Amino acid sequence: MNFVGDCVVPPVVSHTSFDRVAFERAMLRYDLEQLQVTWMDSAKVARRWWTQYAKRGYGLKNIASDLGIDFNHHDALEDARATAMLMLRVLEESELGIQDWLEKSASPISGPRQTIAYENLSGNVDGDLYGETLVFTGALAMARHEAAQKASDAGCNVVGTVSTKVSILVVGTQNKHKLKGTTKSTKHRKVEELIASGHEVRIISESDFLDLIEI
Repeated sequence: MNFVGDCVVPPVVSHTSFDRVAFERAMLRYDLEQLQVTWMDSAKVARRWWTQYAKRGYGLKNIASDLGIDFNHHDALEDARATAMLMLRVLEESELGIQDWLEKSASPISGPRQTIAYENLSGNVDGDLYGETLVFTGALAMARHEAAQKASDAGCNVVGTVSTKVSILVVGTQNKHKLKGTTKSTKHRKVEELIASGHEVRIISESDFLDLIEI
């Protein structure tokens, strides 16, 4: 079957947006022209073709295991091979081409598109920061939901309140009118209390956060 079909320039496929974001950040950092390519997220494809992955369990390692694809996870070449095999399986089963899936992967999984809440996002199990729990405080240069999604894609669980599970606090610009005479937000002060009681929590700026998710 001709999977490319009427897709003039085949897309660059990666599983989740992590690789795409990493390339974009690298190009910006070194003042290079952005890659003139169309990106395709195989995680979005898998979530739309196999309903069991629609909401959870769509990490590359998990899907590959279910499909019987044996590979060395977190080895770049092996990850690329597993992603290709995943895509080929979808294309064969669906009997659709690349262009079809480019369009389908951009549509909602089911029902009308809704705004994604930035609190209580689970971390991508394939992300390098998987196992970390992150909370934001203050205003960020980027939209909060966008920052939360990037953190989730990188592996962080994103929460809205401070608890002993939190391991990273990202501090944005504080609104002095909301601080009520203090210099730090309530979340910031609670994290400092956790640190004082022996918990390991990193307090970082938005700039540090962007560097961190480029790992």
